[in-house]
Amino acid sequence: MADCCFVLLIAPDCSHWAAAADGTGLCLPRLTVSEALISAQEAELTVLQNALQNAFDLQSLPMQFFETPGGGNCLTSHAAGVQLPSALKWCDREQSALLPRDERELVEGWFACQLGEADSLPVAWWNPGWQKKTTDWIDDVLARKGTRRTGPARLTRGWYRSALLKVPAEGETLFLKAVPEYEPDEAALAVLLSAWMPEAFPKIVESVPRMLLMHEVPGQHLAPESNLADWLSAVRAFALLQIASLQQQESWKQQRMAYFPLQWYEQALQKVHDQAPYLLKGSPDALTDDELHMLQAAAPVWIRRLQEMAAHGIPDALEHGDLHVFNLRCHGQKTVFFDLTDVCISHPFFCRALTAYSGDLPALAGVQQNLRDAYLQPWHELMPHVPLEEAYDMAVQMEAVRVLGAIATFLQWVYAKGGMQRFPPCSPSAWAVREEQMLYAEGLRKLISSA
Repeated sequence: MADCCFVLLIAPDCSHWAAAADGTGLCLPRLTVSEALISAQEAELTVLQNALQNAFDLQSLPMQFFETPGGGNCLTSHAAGVQLPSALKWCDREQSALLPRDERELVEGWFACQLGEADSLPVAWWNPGWQKKTTDWIDDVLARKGTRRTGPARLTRGWYRSALLKVPAEGETLFLKAVPEYEPDEAALAVLLSAWMPEAFPKIVESVPRMLLMHEVPGQHLAPESNLADWLSAVRAFALLQIASLQQQESWKQQRMAYFPLQWYEQALQKVHDQAPYLLKGSPDALTDDELHMLQAAAPVWIRRLQEMAAHGIPDALEHGDLHVFNLRCHGQKTVFFDLTDVCISHPFFCRALTAYSGDLPALAGVQQNLRDAYLQPWHELMPHVPLEEAYDMAVQMEAVRVLGAIATFLQWVYAKGGMQRFPPCSPSAWAVREEQMLYAEGLRKLISSA
């Protein structure tokens, strides 16, 4: 394996690369030397070569991005041995000793993980050969269904929480999504929901644990210039979906869909003061002693608010967990919801009817209230005597509480497996944990400031 690990270095003057990257929608601020990491994989040389020859068309590369401690972004992939433009060069492990210290540590951490000398998060697509192995599986699936791929499968996303392959096939485009073991099994969730309500979720081609091949979702994303009627239709559709889910909860719990009732958040708040130092250990964003005291004082305030929310008697229902405009598409009179990793059973109003993403909303007076009212209309028909607007507005204030869910769960998994010391300090895995710690600390500080 040692002779197939290389690092692709970018010259300090990388304006051309940066411009090409921005053109794909992949933001790469402050690119510097060695911020593209590539290991060799013979089967993918042609893909890399074509991409480099086409002005660094990043979407054509089998790659994944992760942010570095210095604020730039790294690129990992699995190909080498091609003729590189003058701004680029290959170096092996020994040559990396000539790099500046920060970049040398980054590259050395990557080599250590690639060569099995250091531990890393169980992210399959960070390993050489994953894309070829996965593409071979896709080809087998398509052959059994009497069709085939018509072009290379391209990795359009590959961070530590998921990977997404775009797969051109005969007459259509397919997508493969994979998640690591510390995430909920989205493949199982998608199969469950698609069987329950086929028109509201992606159509499944094939699934195995933690990997899902699906048809492209038709339609368009909502955008600020979209017709307001489309926005109102989308939020109403999700409310109707939630109400329909009320009859499915017990079955879904038995099939291991995550369940986060308000009481779960109460219990998490009761433990947050003791848990925070543990989960933020080693983080530059760790709370100070004074902040920990303020967090301890804030927790009862939030617990009381959760109890006030619970007093409205609104039943738990399907909750998307990450409902924003890029996780749904409108197609005629239908709305399809996808990216289901964070789907759970919880208080339904945590979805906030898309209004949390105000920068994406149409620039119209009163648009947030219009969306709220459209979302609540089906709920009013179900619960006509409950002050739902009051409950909804309370849910809007609860955004900070939700940091105690998915982010804390990820950090708990990391520390149950041995903590940060498992990973080289500048490795992708170490950065992933620091990123989650930063988000967790931000959420805790919001709990303090909003109490």
